[in-house]
Amino acid sequence: DSSNDELIKLKTAAEKELQAVKARRETASASKPEYNPQEAMELKGKINDLEDRIDNMKMLAHGKERDRRRMALTIQHVTSEDIKDSRLFRPVGRCFLLTSGDSLVEQFNAECKAIVEELPKLQAAIQDLESRKDKTQNELLEMMRGGSAK
Repeated sequence: DSSNDELIKLKTAAEKELQAVKARRETASASKPEYNPQEAMELKGKINDLEDRIDNMKMLAHGKERDRRRMALTIQHVTSEDIKDSRLFRPVGRCFLLTSGDSLVEQFNAECKAIVEELPKLQAAIQDLESRKDKTQNELLEMMRGGSAK
């Protein structure tokens, strides 16, 4: 079949060209380390993305901690003797519903417990992102110094 013969010739020509390109790359990399500006820009973009994600995670963790403290203060205030007979309201959308102090305390305790369980996970995620950022920065520095990074 003539089409198969043409495909075989094309395949052998492509394999020879690939071997020639690999040989040129090996000799070029042996003479000097590779530094690809495009790869450096990609690494810098990755570093910037990781820094943004770290900042967002830190802000989220600080917000959760602030909410936990606010709820603890509210619980302390609601359970004080000064307001035992006061009417309490909880927000629901754009309005407020009359509620008992006990149900409000239960709700806030549950939310505080959820936040306390979530904070270590957020801290672990932040540490993971920071280690990935450090690794990427080291890779970029190695590339810039002319190391073995491609």
